[in-house]
Amino acid sequence: MSEKLTLDLDRWTGSTSDELGYTSPSLFAETHRFKDTNGQEFNVLEIDGRKEGTDGPTILSSTSFDYRIEDLLERRMAILATHKNARVLLAEIPGVTMDRQNPFNTKGAWQTPKQTLFASMGDFDLLAEQQLRAIDATVGLEEGMDVQLFGESLGAYAVVAMARVMAQRTFNKGLRVTQMDLVEPVNAYGNHTFIRQALMLKNLATIEDTRRAIYLDEENARIGHGDIVAFEKQSEENMRIDKHVKLRQIPATYLTGAGLSKGLHTALTHALANTDNDGPQLRDADIFLSRAVDSTVSFEKDLASAANTIRENGGHAFTYSLEAADGDKTPIGHHILNSLGRLASYAELRTPKA
Repeated sequence: MSEKLTLDLDRWTGSTSDELGYTSPSLFAETHRFKDTNGQEFNVLEIDGRKEGTDGPTILSSTSFDYRIEDLLERRMAILATHKNARVLLAEIPGVTMDRQNPFNTKGAWQTPKQTLFASMGDFDLLAEQQLRAIDATVGLEEGMDVQLFGESLGAYAVVAMARVMAQRTFNKGLRVTQMDLVEPVNAYGNHTFIRQALMLKNLATIEDTRRAIYLDEENARIGHGDIVAFEKQSEENMRIDKHVKLRQIPATYLTGAGLSKGLHTALTHALANTDNDGPQLRDADIFLSRAVDSTVSFEKDLASAANTIRENGGHAFTYSLEAADGDKTPIGHHILNSLGRLASYAELRTPKA
């Protein structure tokens, strides 16, 4: 049975931006444009929320396979970094990007045929290698440093691939994973029929997208922080840009997404099997799998099966159920961490007390 994490929204009503965690004198945020020597381009977001004079973890993260770095995501990562007193380095998925300085720039916004082919078969390692190279090239990763991994939704698959790439030393800087947070991984165990998988994708586009609107349009406004909405909702021009960008990214989004049929546990099992004895092993890392209690695309049985497989292969796995406070009737669904107050609660609950 999963441990319950209560994401209490009301406690953040009337909070200041400093209290919620996306502004403070010490907060640093910058988006870097990575350009590979072969011409591939995408963004890396750097957010440092560590309090002055303190040490905190470095968290590597990824966007989802159908999303890009924009103002709302930057605010969300700032909240995560602040409450975890951490430095967050988030890379876009190669091929799913937007040049924030020139949104209609299409140069370099593609995946290589090999990246897409492997991803469509459930192997995201080539994409993860490129993401790690981009983070290292734009921000810098220290040799042998300890890192944590954080991935939501389809982004959970990307950070699991990062773990496997590190374990196999394909990206050879000796990074050591101490913790992984995998939130709402879709099709976590990969044991569903094609029809069931198609239903999950349909639910993402209908039920869960409707719930996301509740979190963005109602809950963030309810606590006094609804001034930033999703990029495509900010103006007619942004809507036009969004359609333009998504149209050119159809192959990367849908063919890469096809690889989700393999499930999440397979790559984790391979990562655990390939970890070596040079310093702390991946199997020493704590791996946390979380699902929203009302999610229609992530299931308790799947998380339990994935966690059991991780344990059987020498890893440490734990499962969480994300729930609302007693009396709160809001559906706690797939995109629940788009609710800024609930994200702050999640980050606090997942941060070890000093």
